[in-house]
Amino acid sequence: MCSYCGCEAEPVMKALMDDHAEVAALIHEITCALEEDASDLAATRTAQLAELFGRHSETEEVGLFRQLALAGEATGEVDQLLADHHHLRAGLSDSTVTSRPEHLRHLLLDLAHHAEIED
Repeated sequence: MCSYCGCEAEPVMKALMDDHAEVAALIHEITCALEEDASDLAATRTAQLAELFGRHSETEEVGLFRQLALAGEATGEVDQLLADHHHLRAGLSDSTVTSRPEHLRHLLLDLAHHAEIED
């Protein structure tokens, strides 16, 4: 999470950044579960991550991204973030994703990278 511009002082921005921290924690738990071959735990945490990311991405899309679009700011970046959201929501909500550990690992890496860009 960045802390140089002071945006975390804004309640909505702080909540979005807190979500990113929770996403990172869940990614870590899922990765550990995959390494330990704990498929039930991986599935449970992936479902939690899908729910969190779904809520989080919708909040960004109707709030922050919409405001940026209305201002004509960062349109290319927002378009890419929206494409990421679509890809990540679809992947995380796929009921078979935990049965394909390598695919899930790639999805988690994509999500971690996405959150880093947003921060």
